[in-house]
Amino acid sequence: ARSLRERCVGNHPVCGLFHIMFKGLAIVLYELGEVFSLNYVTTFVVVTVLVAVDFWTVKNVIGRLMVGLRWWNDITDDGQSVWRFEAGPPGGRPPLGAPVFLGGEREKGGL
Repeated sequence: ARSLRERCVGNHPVCGLFHIMFKGLAIVLYELGEVFSLNYVTTFVVVTVLVAVDFWTVKNVIGRLMVGLRWWNDITDDGQSVWRFEAGPPGGRPPLGAPVFLGGEREKGGL
């Protein structure tokens, strides 16, 4: 039987924290930027940077460690762009970090 921590965040609790933190900070700053007396341009720049960092970490670190996802773009010899996608091992149980990863991605899309 897996422990509660393993069921909630899997083997990478720090990844789970950052996965939720970057999204949460961007949303909070976007909603409360005026409360922090930031002008619109500063809020826009900081939120854009947070969302870009979130995208990079999800693509390159969190997706790979928590659920075994990888994707990249190959350019063939004739100049065509081909996207390659890899997932964790087929079949079997989902990775331990899947609920946190997929929940964070689902909530980001819902906002």
